[in-house]
Amino acid sequence: MSGHFNALVRDHDSVVTGFGRHDRVMATIAKCGELYCRVDHVHGLGMPTNAEVLAVARKDQGNRGRWRLTSKETWNGGRCTDFHFHGGNS
Repeated sequence: MSGHFNALVRDHDSVVTGFGRHDRVMATIAKCGELYCRVDHVHGLGMPTNAEVLAVARKDQGNRGRWRLTSKETWNGGRCTDFHFHGGNS
């Protein structure tokens, strides 16, 4: 049987919120030296720092290496912020 399992995890128990310290971070798997992350400002836990966004990308998606922030843009009426990093495995 194929498929996937969805589990409900409280924000305060999840790595994607820094265990309740900041808003949810969605991190992608890095490709060709580019890493994209998005923060959804839904529950008002606070804006994560660049270091906290990278910590989620490393812990949640296994991204390694040294990364440099290349752009940060808030959109969707302030409900989302995109982070773009360059770098990667060194």
